[in-house]
Amino acid sequence: MRFDVVRYAMPGVALGVCAPGALAQVEGEATWLWSVTTQNGDAIVEPGETAMVTLAVDMDPDADRDGRVLGLAGVIFDTLGDPNAGKGQILGWEFHNGLDHLTGDTTTTDGVSLFGSTAAQLPLLDLLHFDPIDVMTFEWAPVDDGAYVVAYTSSTASVLTMAPGYAGIYTGNQDDVDAMDWPIREAMISFEVIPAPASALALAGSALRLGVRRRRCVCSAKASKIRGPAEG
Repeated sequence: MRFDVVRYAMPGVALGVCAPGALAQVEGEATWLWSVTTQNGDAIVEPGETAMVTLAVDMDPDADRDGRVLGLAGVIFDTLGDPNAGKGQILGWEFHNGLDHLTGDTTTTDGVSLFGSTAAQLPLLDLLHFDPIDVMTFEWAPVDDGAYVVAYTSSTASVLTMAPGYAGIYTGNQDDVDAMDWPIREAMISFEVIPAPASALALAGSALRLGVRRRRCVCSAKASKIRGPAEG
């Protein structure tokens, strides 16, 4: 899959291919931000709970409707679970902020990791300038009992050029949009699974746990529907 770099002069004008270098481009860097929450809000999966894991993209310089960085163009990404993630399964996933217009490629072969997720938006009337911008949430549920830590990592390619380790970003201005690849920092998140609330006491001094509990969701939209693997 490859998108041509596009430009438009005003809303309603036909899209055309932009010659390289025809528009001023802005160099920058993107970063994946992960957050996790559970039903009681403490990011620790206790009996009867599931983990809602959200991925967001942060841009530097920041995206701004009136600035030279307009927002996320798109990414193709995998979310890779570690061996402990295999002690549970992904129940479903949902894209945020209309970034599913060009998706449909998400697959899972083992119920643990997601592959080929494509999130993108076209630079038309509804270009979203959120920064960070929430991309996707997936729901993970434990199957095995016990106390353990689950970790997920990202692996990304630009939706513009398929270049690994890059995100597609819109730059320019509202009347003349360009697109380019920015390097994106891959990231990981971890969260605890415990067999009973009292078990948390044994992990209270864990630096890992403290790191998880400090995370806060930077959601710009809430998941309204969770899609199962069969619908991915």
